[in-house]
Amino acid sequence: MININKNISFEDIITIIQKNIQIKKPIDNYFDLWKTKLDYLDKFYKENYNDFDYDFNYYKELSELSLRLIKSINIDIVTYGISINRFYNIKTIYDLYNSMNIRFGPVVNTISEYIKYEFFNSRVVDYNLIFDLDLNINDYYLLIARLLFATYYFDLLKNNKIQNEYINIVNRIEDYLNYVKDIIIAIKKRQNDMSLLDYLINLL
Repeated sequence: MININKNISFEDIITIIQKNIQIKKPIDNYFDLWKTKLDYLDKFYKENYNDFDYDFNYYKELSELSLRLIKSINIDIVTYGISINRFYNIKTIYDLYNSMNIRFGPVVNTISEYIKYEFFNSRVVDYNLIFDLDLNINDYYLLIARLLFATYYFDLLKNNKIQNEYINIVNRIEDYLNYVKDIIIAIKKRQNDMSLLDYLINLL
């Protein structure tokens, strides 16, 4: 019997995104969507924060790097299914399978946002579990792009920079990028034809 009150693990994330769900793939242009979001955040920052903030420009440049990576993706053959974009209120098995929390889209959305959420809450997941999934090159590129896109930072901007969380994110960004680099290197070992990753590894 499944304990619906059990705290979720990365194994639970891997299980849910392997569910065979037939959906119509969205026709949205991912590059345009992400660029629009970044433009909005830039405008939001300038309207709400008067001080020069090196941190904002740093995370903006990091997210622009993810946009450049998006351009190399054939979004038509990305793997679609259960796609969860935030884990702030998803703690238990019940939360994970609650239809109110489930969206549909690229399955790597779920992986990347869970990894980010766990990392900045001092819980590092075993990313090697992603290699149990049947992901293609475009999935991996999209996964890396989402890991680089600084949702964790931008969410705090829209919540008035909750001080303790803000400090935690800023102080741990170097560790996070080293962690992402480890993931990229692990992917590169299994997907030798992803030459763009060599360029990315040198940048981080």
